[in-house]
Amino acid sequence: MPNKVIKYKDGSEYSGKVDDKGNRHDKGKLTLANGEKYVGEWKNDKKDGQGVYYNTDGSILKRGFWRDDIFLKKSEYFKIKDQKKLREKFSNLLQEYSDQESEASYTFSDRYGDYPEKHPFEDAPTELMDDEEFLLNCLETDYAQCFKFASERLR
Repeated sequence: MPNKVIKYKDGSEYSGKVDDKGNRHDKGKLTLANGEKYVGEWKNDKKDGQGVYYNTDGSILKRGFWRDDIFLKKSEYFKIKDQKKLREKFSNLLQEYSDQESEASYTFSDRYGDYPEKHPFEDAPTELMDDEEFLLNCLETDYAQCFKFASERLR
């Protein structure tokens, strides 16, 4: 991603990385017309990730994490981080399960493969089985099983 300097009509200026559409993306600095600055991470033209927001005198107004241009409290950040780890863990378990099941089906006639004993979602935390975005992504891998373990609210 190339570095770029963008000057806006309102007098603010961005210097940093941009994506192929020209949106602020990755690391960069936005200096507002009034002198306040944000230095940190961007995603799709929004503050997203770790960053520091400075007052006009250089003092720090906010230091921490943003998501979609919204400053997160520490507890919100760690909740999102934990959710991401949980999603990754169970996505990997689902992929392993699916691979084992496919191999067992393929080699069944040769009696080499064994079907997996239990689906990884049998022991999944309730908040994961109520996570709509996660389960929609899982449906692509294993429609019937994902639907079976989804929370009542999502069914």
